[in-house]
Amino acid sequence: ATSTPTSQPTATSTPTPQPTATSVPVKEESYEKGKITETGFESKWLNLRFTTPNGAFLLSQEELDQVMAQGAEWLYGDEAQQQLDYAALTTVTEMMVQNADGSNVIVQVEKLPVLYLAMTEEEYISALVTNLKNSNAAVEVLTDENVYSLETGGESYKGITTAVDYGEGTIVYQDYIVRKKAGRMISLVFSYTDISMKNVMALAECFSSYDGKPAVFPVQSAL
Repeated sequence: ATSTPTSQPTATSTPTPQPTATSVPVKEESYEKGKITETGFESKWLNLRFTTPNGAFLLSQEELDQVMAQGAEWLYGDEAQQQLDYAALTTVTEMMVQNADGSNVIVQVEKLPVLYLAMTEEEYISALVTNLKNSNAAVEVLTDENVYSLETGGESYKGITTAVDYGEGTIVYQDYIVRKKAGRMISLVFSYTDISMKNVMALAECFSSYDGKPAVFPVQSAL
């Protein structure tokens, strides 16, 4: 890991989906947050590992907690012992890694509300795109209309490529790759520009399954 890189305009947060409500009970498997390690990130629950490459900056757990702290629930009231109750959070940012050019990858887990437990990955992606367009009303949002399927690292994912055109040649792309597990939606979000696409692809190649199987997340061609 290197020093914190300079930032560029990037859309990194995952919009909160608002799909059509469906009430179907789903038994929730106990969620366990992953760990930031000396070499990267690992999560048995996500079945993912990430090894931080040279030149990239991986946020520490303390930095991630600062991102999630607003409106969060705490296990302890004593300020000296405060600890985030990750299982109670609606959205947990598991990891974020960034290149010096601002391209980055975020892994998040979102707890689906009871009324949306039957939501599919395709419906979740549709809601993401809708919210992305609503939150960027002043600029043009482009979307690859085709949701693709991905089998990698022993898991099945759905994905889509989006782009926000800020004008004057500034276009920020985001690839959303999602998987549902036990009432939660796992999202890998790759953010980049035309210039930094090669570098975010290098980050995408640093993932594997928890037990070491290749986990390839191909960043799609620019729209």
